[in-house]
Amino acid sequence: DDALPLRKAALSIFATCLENLPASLDIASFMPVLAKALGDVEDVQLQAHQIVISMCARQPAYVIAAVETFVEPLEKTMHKKQGQKTGTELERLHEWIKSALRTMVALSKLEGAMNNRKF
Repeated sequence: DDALPLRKAALSIFATCLENLPASLDIASFMPVLAKALGDVEDVQLQAHQIVISMCARQPAYVIAAVETFVEPLEKTMHKKQGQKTGTELERLHEWIKSALRTMVALSKLEGAMNNRKF
């Protein structure tokens, strides 16, 4: 996947801007990108999980507006099958699933999130 480094860099830049210059961002336009990142490959998903958790504290209104688009990719990650994985691969899978669970917990604490029919 040739674009993987670009996607990871884009999320990293967004996270930095969100932390340091949130007023300069069009956050609403980024929410569909973030939802897609939640269903991407493992490394991108882990970055997206951290951004969503951070946004729950800093920009909850935007997260609530997009929470419906976050549920399905997070559920897919939470229900990943272990298969034949052992050792380090299995540990990585468990960390990946725990990250998705932490994200869902952060979302569930937002006022109005539990009113969403998909949640």
